[in-house]
Amino acid sequence: MIEVKVRYVTDDISDYETFMEMHENFTYVHEDEIEFPRKPVIKDYEQFKICVQNEEIFIATMGDDVIGYAVALGYTDGVCKIAEIYVKPEKRRKGLGKKFVEQIEKVAQSEGFRKIQLNSATMATDNFWHSCNFRPLNGSALYEFYF
Repeated sequence: MIEVKVRYVTDDISDYETFMEMHENFTYVHEDEIEFPRKPVIKDYEQFKICVQNEEIFIATMGDDVIGYAVALGYTDGVCKIAEIYVKPEKRRKGLGKKFVEQIEKVAQSEGFRKIQLNSATMATDNFWHSCNFRPLNGSALYEFYF
């Protein structure tokens, strides 16, 4: 059985370097499997430290191997909003992303959130989010999951 664990990042420089290495290589994948670079949500170490203090960045691990990250911004009214989620390309299509999302759900629920919303999704990720039991919000690119 594959076990994916999730933890908050720390302001330790090694966490920052690991996060930024993944973050800077993050691309959007179009429905035609074409990758497009995107603007990073977190641009520098100062902004990273603020997110760390607010417990807004999750790192996913499998054993000692970091497999991805998620940035959860905008905790309001019992809603945890995920701005980004990323799994390393070589770790995709193995069920790890779904296990990562399940771990985020457990953390969010244990902290009293009643739902998770995604800031956006693409047609290329629609099937993934449906498999994680997220549903489109009013026909938009926003997805949400209720506990």
